[in-house]
Amino acid sequence: MASMITRGRGEDYQKKQKEYKEKFESLDLDNLVRKIYFSSLKQATEDYKIEIENNRRHFLEVSYTEEQAQERFNNYTNNIRIQNEQDDCLYRLIKNQVIKENLESSIEDLKEYIIGILCSFLKSDDLSYSNKLELIEVLPEEIYTSEKTQKQFDFFKDFAEKYMNHSAVKSNVSRTHIAYYCYYTSQTNTLKTENPFPSVNAWQEIGKSYGKNWKNIQKVYNAIFKNRLERLKRSRVKTIETVIEKLLINNDKALKLAKDELNMAKLNS
Repeated sequence: MASMITRGRGEDYQKKQKEYKEKFESLDLDNLVRKIYFSSLKQATEDYKIEIENNRRHFLEVSYTEEQAQERFNNYTNNIRIQNEQDDCLYRLIKNQVIKENLESSIEDLKEYIIGILCSFLKSDDLSYSNKLELIEVLPEEIYTSEKTQKQFDFFKDFAEKYMNHSAVKSNVSRTHIAYYCYYTSQTNTLKTENPFPSVNAWQEIGKSYGKNWKNIQKVYNAIFKNRLERLKRSRVKTIETVIEKLLINNDKALKLAKDELNMAKLNS
């Protein structure tokens, strides 16, 4: 009796494995993975935008003090960072490895390559057919979650740096410092404003960010933008040094330009 039960179970197992194999081999795998990939990316982007806009408004409520807002940004961003770093699903591991090996390529250029790696992995003989089907089943959620989490992390990291990290130096920087900061970052295409710079809306945005009168900042900016001698006269050395030390420490491109100009200002009599 026992041998008959064992044989029956073995036959059921073989039947199941055959079904898994037939189901997997019937799939147009390349097209299926491509469809999953792009539809999941699209959904992640749409949901991310809604979530971000709600959170962005929440964090910038006028009822918060600047310190409270910064703390909330830090906590939220840190939670997303942890979530992002602990995401060890197949999709993210493959995507990160591809990006690491192709540092010079944009993620847009790598999308088809990532799809190819995913397909190759699913076709591998190292996996059982049931495992292959399980991976395909969870792939949409893996891509969706990984992409949305990564977008959130990048946005809030950048948003916190853009809007909040100047808080510690606001009381120590003048309209002239901010004008030089705007000059060096705009000249290196690293000035980040929601409105096109140098529009009035962009200036108002910058003034609000630093708690300064935007017209005063704009006036100094125009003066140093139009007149190189004015910008690089020796009396400006201390100003440029302050901008380098306090406002450009995380901006390599603008920092290089500022240091070059600092050296030229030091040579002027």
